[in-house]
Amino acid sequence: MTPNIAVNPDTLIERTWEKEPPTRVRNVLSSYITRLRQRLDVGKAANQTIALRRLREGYVLMVDPQAVDIHRFRAATNAALAEEDTAQVLRRLEGALAEWTGDPLHGMHSQWAVGVRQDLRAERRRCLIKVADISLLMEDRRDLSGLLGAYLNEEPFDELVVEKYMLTLSASGQTSRALELYTETRLRLLDELGIEPSASLQEANLKLLRQ
Repeated sequence: MTPNIAVNPDTLIERTWEKEPPTRVRNVLSSYITRLRQRLDVGKAANQTIALRRLREGYVLMVDPQAVDIHRFRAATNAALAEEDTAQVLRRLEGALAEWTGDPLHGMHSQWAVGVRQDLRAERRRCLIKVADISLLMEDRRDLSGLLGAYLNEEPFDELVVEKYMLTLSASGQTSRALELYTETRLRLLDELGIEPSASLQEANLKLLRQ
């Protein structure tokens, strides 16, 4: 998460094991570091300039930030904000989302990891919503199923994204699919949470029915 910045061993231990570190935790950490270095050696063989070094301040991952997907994602979103042309903004944001290739810090369950994962998911969500809003503003008829549909497979109860997806489906000539999505979402909410869709999502459905 912080390339080229040293992280001391105590911080690594806390972020990994919190209040329940294993016996001889520093030896365990050293073993993890060794295995990570071995994995990084594979990257070197693939012509990636990357190294994990031990400094007095702690361990530091020496790597070009642009070799790290989250930093490429953020660079692309920042570049989008600097664009004046709306089509270019949309292109850059879609490029940023293409960097999202899996759940961040998968397999880590510490409080730190959960917090970072939630923050990164929120960044992705904001970018997705921005893409949908710009697409609707431009009256762009592209199919965003690959982006919004993939997100909803992971977060099916995110009603705002469901609404955006419905609207973009309708705008691309797939109103029947948008109505199906509403029905699927409503049934899932009722079956699993015992609640009806939000007023906003219900209103979006009614608008599509009136078309």
